[in-house]
Amino acid sequence: MTDISAGLLVAKAKEQLPYTHKVYEMLHQNPEPSGEERQTAAFIRQELAALGLDTTPVLDNGTLALLDTGRPGKTLLLRADIDALPVQEDECNLSGKKPLVSGKPGVCHACGHDGHTATLLTVARILCGLKEQLCGKIWFYFEQGEERLMASPVNAKMPQQLGLDAAYAIHYYADMPCGRISIEKGPRMSGVYGFEYTFQGKGGHSSRPDQAKNPLMCAVKIAQALDGLSMLCAPPGEFAVFSLGMLDGGAQVNVIPDTARLAGTIRYFEPDVGRRMVDRLHETVEAHLAAADCRVTGLVEMIAPPVVNDAGLSQLASEAIAQVLGPDVVTAGPRWMGSESFGSITENVPSMFAFVGAANEQKGCGAAHHNPRFQLDTDALELGVLSGLAFAVRFLGQQGC
Repeated sequence: MTDISAGLLVAKAKEQLPYTHKVYEMLHQNPEPSGEERQTAAFIRQELAALGLDTTPVLDNGTLALLDTGRPGKTLLLRADIDALPVQEDECNLSGKKPLVSGKPGVCHACGHDGHTATLLTVARILCGLKEQLCGKIWFYFEQGEERLMASPVNAKMPQQLGLDAAYAIHYYADMPCGRISIEKGPRMSGVYGFEYTFQGKGGHSSRPDQAKNPLMCAVKIAQALDGLSMLCAPPGEFAVFSLGMLDGGAQVNVIPDTARLAGTIRYFEPDVGRRMVDRLHETVEAHLAAADCRVTGLVEMIAPPVVNDAGLSQLASEAIAQVLGPDVVTAGPRWMGSESFGSITENVPSMFAFVGAANEQKGCGAAHHNPRFQLDTDALELGVLSGLAFAVRFLGQQGC
């Protein structure tokens, strides 16, 4: 394989930077929520087709495209998520007016997925241009519905189906300053078990609770019984979080409802801890339902394993990124209790998930993810592109042509 220097990668990234920003701005102004990314998917497929790549739909709006160099080597997956959130964007960040806001009421990119997509499309353009200097195969994966973990079951099968040797993804991170990248080994984002129970009771008049079976009171007692679940199931020093996000039932002050709903999440880094918490959750629900003579008529689950970085790939990424961007860029960073569908991939193939700093106090960038004031520092986009290029070139070059 012809040597691809750090200088060449930097030059290519700078050359494509206007494209990166143009795509980011277009996506930010035209967000689409999970499962509805039709225009976003059409745009992505159009851009990939212009590079001469065939595309394959994943679910409805996800997209896979293959760059096959025609030379033997390893197979790498590069992934970006594409969906936005049902959040009304604030016109201001932490210090003033934003330069760019969503054009769709009630929907915005408040987690940086527009940046992820713009970054991967740029990486795809550059790597296609370097095809004759590369070995092996590169899959570009644009994932739909990450915020709802829609593709997690598909993701889990992808490493075997595509014959992957490794996978790489980034997340622009609001708690890290722009100019820094964290690529540490081990667990980086928590696993999640999301649940939404629907409880069936028997409605009635509020004056005669003896003639009813109140599912709302049952849900309240379950919520109270689950308080402290993390403390009961996780050893001291092990991170785990239990949160209730919804307790819903009834419409009239003097009417006992037929149904009630209870929903929340369990987040963990160690699978054994997660299993204990989930088991305790279900046991608690079953015990209180029996006591209240109510039953479950529906259970919606969202599940994703922890995102875990392979130790060898973490070292490779550290060396590759330091060579391209300088050693000062690579930094330590804490685990993130947020969750990611990429965990379904890291569980099944050695993977690398990089946090790319996107905060800048002077520009007002640093509001939390999913916050209406969230804004990433667009100077981070160049680092995101270069991190992906550096990793891909170093990984594919290990085997040689």
